[in-house]
Amino acid sequence: MSEFSPHVPAASPPAIAQHPYLARTDLMYPSALQRDFSHMVLLQQQVLDRHAAEPIDILVGDDVSARVPARLTHNFLRLAQTGGQIATAPGMYFLASGIAVGKDNRRAPASLHEQWRENLRQQAACIMGGASVANVLVITEIVASGGSVRRLKDAFTANGAQASHIAMNTPYLRGHGSSSKDRQVVGVEKWPPAALSRRHQYHSGREAERLRLFLDDYATALYETIFQGPAPAKYPRARPTGMPSGRLASLPSGLVTPTVAAPPSAWQRFKRLVGWSA
Repeated sequence: MSEFSPHVPAASPPAIAQHPYLARTDLMYPSALQRDFSHMVLLQQQVLDRHAAEPIDILVGDDVSARVPARLTHNFLRLAQTGGQIATAPGMYFLASGIAVGKDNRRAPASLHEQWRENLRQQAACIMGGASVANVLVITEIVASGGSVRRLKDAFTANGAQASHIAMNTPYLRGHGSSSKDRQVVGVEKWPPAALSRRHQYHSGREAERLRLFLDDYATALYETIFQGPAPAKYPRARPTGMPSGRLASLPSGLVTPTVAAPPSAWQRFKRLVGWSA
């Protein structure tokens, strides 16, 4: 029996169904997230159950296609921790392990695959960094051959951690070329055998902020559906003195401290971005 027993709605709540981000007809994944809300409730339930059985220390998103569901899951777990529903929330990182867009990595020489695996092992060791990391959850979009997930899990088990995975089965980006608008908004692209994705050539900070605010609202809707109550107020993570903004996402959560003043809500910031009156 699950520790959490959420009501699974037949449709997404009005906050998501009527969200202005869904007006983006040039993107596929916002409407997919709206359509799959009930499915996402069940998936977050699974993550909660795993976390209750053995606390997850690190979430690892399989870049690029799992970046959106991984961020959404991390946002939800941070809300659950803030709301006192769980004691701890995992850190989050991204590693690039899947097939590059427009290429068949299976035809690559064995030496490239071995270099790729070694790069992932080294990056996993860097992420763990001597910290007590026992349980790693890999978030992937969809499992086809399973090679991508194996490479990621092997990288962490080689460094002494236990690694499992969950497939979100929400193929927002699968089969879409690197020039697609969805991949541009996500903002990164992978280049095997590199273990880390690079910024997409058409990356837009404004687009990335719009996506981030939509995921904030979506995570809030998940929290209120699963726990049947209002989500806690959120505070942004303050940048440590002298830390460039590009490195903020890779910082361990313990190095990031909240600001004192309550900021505008995610909804208010979103309306400002799209030109609505605040």
